[in-house]
Amino acid sequence: MEERGKPALRIDLSQFKLHIRLKPKTDLTLHFDSPSRRFYLSVIALVVNEMKRLGQVTSIPLESHADELALLNNTIGESAGSSQKESLIPRIYRKWKDVLPDL
Repeated sequence: MEERGKPALRIDLSQFKLHIRLKPKTDLTLHFDSPSRRFYLSVIALVVNEMKRLGQVTSIPLESHADELALLNNTIGESAGSSQKESLIPRIYRKWKDVLPDL
């Protein structure tokens, strides 16, 4: 049973940490300690925020957030790769397809 007031998943963008409650007394904290990882945690936060805004778990097309993604890449990601929409969006999708299943 989930404890009230304590979410199962919390994204801390001030310290670039992902907190996951696995069981009532088991917490996992993942540290995103490189510019590239911080960028992808920010992308995850953007997607989660959009799903919360919509009130449902659904696919969030990143193309409509290209300006925000470019800004995140230039600041948090320290320009790790191109910020042009033509290459940034496909790079994100490719990374999610190739890397996330291995985590």
